[in-house]
Amino acid sequence: MGIPTTKHVTHRVISGWEGRGKGMLQILWERGWINVNKLNEYKLVVQDDAGFVVPEYSVSVLMGRCTDFANEKSQLEFVCESLGMEALITTKYHAEYAGEGIEYSWGASKAVYRRYPLASKKGKENFDKLVSKCISRELLTNDRIRKFSRRARSYMLTYTSLDYIHENGGQESGMANTTITHTKIESMKKILKSHRAALDFDRAFVVSSIKTCDVELDWQKELGDGEEMSNKKRKITK
Repeated sequence: MGIPTTKHVTHRVISGWEGRGKGMLQILWERGWINVNKLNEYKLVVQDDAGFVVPEYSVSVLMGRCTDFANEKSQLEFVCESLGMEALITTKYHAEYAGEGIEYSWGASKAVYRRYPLASKKGKENFDKLVSKCISRELLTNDRIRKFSRRARSYMLTYTSLDYIHENGGQESGMANTTITHTKIESMKKILKSHRAALDFDRAFVVSSIKTCDVELDWQKELGDGEEMSNKKRKITK
């Protein structure tokens, strides 16, 4: 049919960085931080045999030394400022003292949400109603939020004390001979690598805070979905 079966390439297009992310290694190379003779040595975080970070080959550490990147606002901070608010970023991985017990509030809302049957969560309208109820002031009352806040502050004091003991070698607190085993350190490392939520690290406390909550779990009445359910769903729900 006269259709060509081969393609003759007369030129080659080499795409640049426009519209693409360069990556930290490329940026550091452009700024003269990278030894091109040891490119294979560079990683996000490089540790020696003792577990200490090697800064000269850890690109995350090298990027932190660039003041323009270190002082750059995150997207969350930018959005909050555009709305006239301020985002205060707490220490990563230690969700137990984030904000004023915000993780406990989320944990309580999620715990109540999970107590509702699956049928009450089907459909966008039902889902939105249920979520709104689980994060409402009817559940997150002043007393309950203050209780969560006290819990978070107790963790803040604990971490502050541990930092003080560490900085002073435990001399003034009588903990000079206290040691943390290698097993516990490794266990803590595994925990801190993952996202932490209140239902993970303090489930008993969160669940106990909602055991006596006055939230009515009559979802058919609240969401108005009872008439639309089939007889089979009614039977499963019961």
